Amino acid sequence: MAALSVEVTALDLSASGRVVWTSTDARQVQSYPATYYPSIAEYQLPASAPPLPVVTRAQLTVVTRLSWGVDKVAYETPEGNKTKKVAVFKYNPFVTAVGGDTWREVQILARLPRDHPNILTPDVLVVEELSSRGVVGFTTPFIETPTLNRQWAFKRAWLRQLLALVDELHLRYGVHHQDLADRNVFVHPDRPDELLLFDFNFAVPAADANPARDDVKGVIALVYTLITRDPQYTPLYFLPAVDEQRLLRGAPASWVKHPRVELDAEVAELHAELMEWVRWRRSSNNPPTATPPCAIHTPPPPTPPSDVVMLEYGEVNLIGGGTSALTRIEAGRPTLNWRRPPVRKLDPSRRMLATGRYADEQEAYDREHLKIKVWPKGH
Repeated sequence: MAALSVEVTALDLSASGRVVWTSTDARQVQSYPATYYPSIAEYQLPASAPPLPVVTRAQLTVVTRLSWGVDKVAYETPEGNKTKKVAVFKYNPFVTAVGGDTWREVQILARLPRDHPNILTPDVLVVEELSSRGVVGFTTPFIETPTLNRQWAFKRAWLRQLLALVDELHLRYGVHHQDLADRNVFVHPDRPDELLLFDFNFAVPAADANPARDDVKGVIALVYTLITRDPQYTPLYFLPAVDEQRLLRGAPASWVKHPRVELDAEVAELHAELMEWVRWRRSSNNPPTATPPCAIHTPPPPTPPSDVVMLEYGEVNLIGGGTSALTRIEAGRPTLNWRRPPVRKLDPSRRMLATGRYADEQEAYDREHLKIKVWPKGH
């Protein structure tokens, strides 16, 4: 597999796993949908805050890939002062819903205070390079400090701040994060007693919260994991699979601190403070969350415009509705490419863009592939 060309779009394997056939035909790429990416105007972002700057994918240079759908990138600030910024580009290339996770996450984060000291908010919206309209992702500042799952310490100050932050999200903004885990919390790079919460792609208004992703359960799991480093939950766990009753059974005696973990308080003290908060949050006397003072309301995703054509097998709407990228290619429509060359095959002497092409290839590619632009009315 390592010897395959980066242009390979399909292959066949023998029963023993040997490659017996390959193709570089772009029409073989059938698996990913022709997603509709809403425009910035369709996001209906609040006018109370300054508009977020906008860049295209072609303006982002990939420094390295951090995980699926997350790249470390560099770009020149769109304000025109030629300042180079290093950031994290977050995107979801293969989604069937309008805008996918990007829509949901941007809607929530854009309505939280942009200068919140403990929440990592977007600094740039990223649009596709075909029309420079559709939002495909966003960037946040790159944080040098490790996330909590890579720390071998836990502070009482961190616990208190985490509890206060969850209360603020729930009781002030009516937002549930729904993915509270040690991998989604940084230690603040400038204030080591403070935390930075990120990764809001599961976040929703309270009315849409999923009980399996309960934030109170998320805090319990996070604190338990950081203290014990229970191998069942490290290096990675997913909140819906966490059994809260198992975590609390026999606690605090059952919360045996991992030998490498450094605490600034006894386990029993941390557990007692945590459980006092849990009881308060789940008590009938808890302040109502139905009408938080700054409740966040997000618009529904837009209905994609129609781009209907007649192909040999019938009438097809080329936007959304499960239409594949192959169908758009067959109809001669510009199609967003999410293919990326393997990291091991990157040429370090050339600049790789977030489009999946080297900078010296992008201009020629644009000339060749963007000759025909057929954009539906209103997009």
